This record gives sequence, structure tokens and C-alpha cells, in this order.
Amino acid sequence: MDITINEGESFIISNENGDIVPGKEDGLYDQNTRFLSRYEMFINNVKPMALTGRQVNYYSSVHYLTNPEIDNMPPNLISIARKRFVGNGLHEDLDITSYSLDPVYFQLRLEFDTDFADIFEVKAGKISEEKLPRFSVDEKNSNMVFKYQSKDSYRETRVLFGAPVAFDGKTVTFDIKLEPRQRWHTCISFLTLVTPEIIRPKYSCESFDIAGGHKPEYREDWIRKAPKLFTDYDTLQHAYEQSLFDLAALRLEGPRVSKIGIIPAAGIPWYYTCFGRDSLITAYRAMPYLPDMAYGVLRNLAKYQGTEANPIIEEEPGKILHEIRWGGVTPAGKTPYRVYYGTVDATPLFIIVMSELYKWTADKSFIEELRDNLLRALEWIDTYGDRDKDGYIEYQRMGGKGLENQGWKDSWDSVRFADGRFAESPIALCEVQGYVYMAKLGAADLLAALGENKKASDLREQAAALKRDFNRDFWIEEAGCFAEALDKDKSQVDSVTSNAGQLLWTGIVAADKAEILKDRMLSPDMFSGWGGPHDEFTDGRLQRYKLS
Repeated sequence: MDITINEGESFIISNENGDIVPGKEDGLYDQNTRFLSRYEMFINNVKPMALTGRQVNYYSSVHYLTNPEIDNMPPNLISIARKRFVGNGLHEDLDITSYSLDPVYFQLRLEFDTDFADIFEVKAGKISEEKLPRFSVDEKNSNMVFKYQSKDSYRETRVLFGAPVAFDGKTVTFDIKLEPRQRWHTCISFLTLVTPEIIRPKYSCESFDIAGGHKPEYREDWIRKAPKLFTDYDTLQHAYEQSLFDLAALRLEGPRVSKIGIIPAAGIPWYYTCFGRDSLITAYRAMPYLPDMAYGVLRNLAKYQGTEANPIIEEEPGKILHEIRWGGVTPAGKTPYRVYYGTVDATPLFIIVMSELYKWTADKSFIEELRDNLLRALEWIDTYGDRDKDGYIEYQRMGGKGLENQGWKDSWDSVRFADGRFAESPIALCEVQGYVYMAKLGAADLLAALGENKKASDLREQAAALKRDFNRDFWIEEAGCFAEALDKDKSQVDSVTSNAGQLLWTGIVAADKAEILKDRMLSPDMFSGWGGPHDEFTDGRLQRYKLS
């Protein structure tokens, strides 16, 4: 069982023992790089047995171990507690207690290694050897150092020990003697550095502030900004509090993230970074509870809004990014760029979140601050987003390495006809047209608030025309649903999928179709709990229009 904890831009995946075993996806990660690919513990050359390992909260965990039967030790003679927290690296407190009636002698051995692999390399299982680190030991200050440096990259993992150790390459050993009931303690800190820093001798494992400003009380202050829920329904109370805690766990505020506000990451481990679509939808849903998140998301995405046409990373003027990867490896492959723009829906969602934030806060000064970003996003929708001027925005991969499908289902095989054929791009997804409709109405309200009534009126007319045409071109009467998309020939991609359900919250669905669509989304073959049909729905009509 893997256990993951995270804070800021750091996270660690380990097994129940607390070990990072080489050859797996486990490791200590920071800023999309694996800084530790091995960290294993042995007692007299034998691995301890796990009693339990679990999260304490999202940034800390505990791992309780004991010894198996060893030549000179019966089982369960000692207890081992590994207590760790992550944030700007990793800190671990290690306590070993003897429950023997006699003195106990044993050797504790710890083995370390790293590969400085990019997170995409780890996910693909293809680790490049070009970043093999130089290894050194500073015995005087009880430090172990792994370092890699090139013209445009620096990575260093520095391991600080809180007790005298014996070094043997990438292995350290402690010779431990415990009297009955005696406890032995040390600590280990792992520093994850992306710029050369001098760690002065005064710094030790005990004194180094590994977590920086990310203190528990800071997290609690952030959560306290949310509305309080008072209820005698314990399940609801717990769900609400856990949701706030989970949002706090996803906050990105590390040194690489702009200091102009909080960004929620998309998920751990592979998506622990800023995503356009995911961050915007999270901010939208959290608006009634933590509107500060929307400020941070919008400001940060505005900072990286596209300025030029760059097919390598699919950047276009006014376009909102898909994701940031600090290591320089994105879905477009290894490039000199850290930003990738291959998404069709982040730009209208950017406008939607701006509009929603204004509805909740009436913060006109913020709209004035981002007015130019708003206008550039609208221009992208009407130019680059709708190249053929048919009123719908489509996507088509520019290069050979980016995402083939660029909606929220971005796997390569996600858009296909009911008979299994793949749709060919340019592809106009149904839910994206709903986002555009909602974005244009929202932008109209924002511009009207700024006194730009002519632009607001034009946007409302465009939205009305889009709604009319969409309900005509995407509706499949026989299926009682909207087509998933239109393909390059403007043919309906006739699979019935959950994409259409997103149209209901955008307002683009005509009144005479809304009830039909609602019933279709809640029908047994769609609302199964798994996103797929039940076996009993095998008649031709339902079989043809099952969820793909």
C-alpha cells in the first residue's frame, strides 16, 4: 500500500514501511522532479516488519515497524517509529524503543539514491541517464549530497543526519545499543535544491527549518476563512470539513509558483502542478467558500496567457494554458518551454470564473485589472478558436507530440462515433460550445459593469445565435441527447456521453430539450455509478447510444 503526503510543491510516495523502493514510481518529488528514488531501512541486513503506516494529515505520516526474527533477536523486540512531514523537502524523526529485558545490540542501515527524473519520465517508465548525479559525502557535517548541473538545470538532494553516522558510499549505518526500555532518537532532513546554495555548517538536521513558512497554523488560518457549517448531521459536517482540508492539501505556493495568489493543483502525483481547466473549475466550485482561490487562479493564468503563435507548445495570442511543468517536459515533449497550451476549454472557463467572481464579490477593481486579459481571451475564441468561422470553437493538434484530444477527456481515444470509429479533427466538443455561450454572457455582464455597453450588447447577440445554432446542429432526436462533438466534416459524433450533461449548467440547452437531456443523463444505462451501461440494456437503440 502506497502512502502519499504533500505540501507546497513537495510530495513523497512511499510504501507502508516508509521505504522508497527503487524500480517503482515511489520517491520524494519537488517541482516535478524526483529528488529521491531510494530510501530503504534495514535492521541487521533484514527489513523491518510494518505494523501500520498511514497519513496523519496531508503533509505528514507515521510508520510503525518492528523487527522480524533475526539471528540474535527474537521478533517484536524493538519498535521503530518513523514520523515525517513534507514541505520544501522532507523531514523525518526516527525513534527506536527496546522492550527487551536485556541490552540489545543491532545495526541500523539506511540506503539512498536518486535519479533526478522528470515526473513524465517516471510515469512513462523511461528514465534518462543523462541526469545521473555526482555523489559526495561531507562527513564533518554529517551530510550526503547528490548533485546534477548542466547549462540550464541544477538539481541537488542534500541529506542531513541528526546523529553521527558511518558512511559507506550511498549507505549510512548506526551501531545502536539499547538498555531495557531505552529509546534512541535521530532525525534526517532531505533538502531539494534547484539553485546552488551554500549550506553552512551551523545548519543541522535538528535546526534546519525544512517546511519554511508552511506551518500547521498557517493552513488552519486559510481554512478558517471558509464559512462555518453548523449541523447535527455528522456525515455532512465531516464531508464539508474534509473537503476544505483536501482543498488546502492541493494549494501550490512553492518558490516556482507566482506569489500573486493560491493555485490548486490538479492532483497527486502526476498532476501536482497548475492546470488551466482543473484549476479554473476548482476555483469556480469553491467560490462560495474560498473566493481567494479564484483571485489566485485568475491572476496566475493571466500572467501566462498566450502572446504569440508557437506551434511547438500550441501557444496562441489570448489562449489560456493547459499546464505548467517546471522541469521543461510537457505533453509536447522535452522543450525549452515549461508551459503547454494544448487545451480548448481553459480560455472560455477563464472568462466564466472571472464573471462568477464578480457576481460573488462585486470587485470592480479586479475586473479592471484583468480587462485586457478578458478581451484577449474573447479574441482568441473568435479567431484561433473558430478558424473556419462556423460559430463553433474546435481543436486540432498543431505538432506531433502534443495532446491529440484537447477537451476534459484528453486521452487519445476518447472521441469516437457510436460504432467505434474515431472522430477526425478539427473537433468541436459539445460542452465547449456551452462554455463559450456562458463565457460570452458573463463577459457581457463584466463589460457592462465597466460601461462598455456596445461590446456587451454584441456579445449577448453572439451568445443567442450560438444557442440557436447549437441546439439545431448538435441535437440527436433519436438519442434524446446532444452529440459528443462535430468532426472535421461537421458530422455529428453520435456517441451518447457524459459530456452532454455539462451543458445543463451552462444554459445553452433550449427549454424544450433540457428535461429530455436530464432524463437521459439519469437513465439507468448512464447513471450506473460507473459511467457505463447495465447489462440488461441491450436493445438496439440503447446499445447504439451507450456511453463510450
